Amino acid sequence: FTRKYRSPLVFDLMDTALGLNSTEGMPEALWKRMRDDSDELKLQGLLPSKENIALGKPVHASSFQVRESKDDKLLPASVVDGSLSTRWGADLNGTKLQNLAIHLMEAASTDTCDVYEVRLHWEVANARAYFIDVSRDLREWLPAFEETRAKRAEPKAARAYRHAISLEDQPLALGIKGIRVRITEWGTEWAPSLWEFEVRGSCGGPV
Repeated sequence: FTRKYRSPLVFDLMDTALGLNSTEGMPEALWKRMRDDSDELKLQGLLPSKENIALGKPVHASSFQVRESKDDKLLPASVVDGSLSTRWGADLNGTKLQNLAIHLMEAASTDTCDVYEVRLHWEVANARAYFIDVSRDLREWLPAFEETRAKRAEPKAARAYRHAISLEDQPLALGIKGIRVRITEWGTEWAPSLWEFEVRGSCGGPV
């Protein structure tokens, strides 16, 4: 099925990339901007005002998937490249417990980050249960959020695979240097895979 465009607030860009949205009724100028910019997620004015502080940061994963061609790898860095056409995938033969960590700051840096929101853009091979962990030193990790879909029906549209998680009221997400998703249960028989791991917030030094 498709959904008719109503406004930027309800129009899901990921759904568009997967062919689940219709552009009927969309202003021509907006459609042109989306068409030109969507691959790199520029989309000025459609994303939240808080910066995606994860873009281009170092990423470490417990595993990644190498497909039939050895040059076709689902690498961890794909989740912070600003594109919904590249993705990370855990090793199919790996353990069910997987994690993907973004180093927002170097361990020795005096700068830290305050995180207000995380957006996980799952592939259909998603995670049924996972934690969002944070770290102030990149060594010790503390859970800031827990998600389980054990009692939910299976998603019927791509929108259901995009999870926006607010950490506005979570003090553990302030003054951190790293953030990770720790997967404890797969959502399908296939190893979990993420198109993008957005981290909204700000970084800076001591005040």
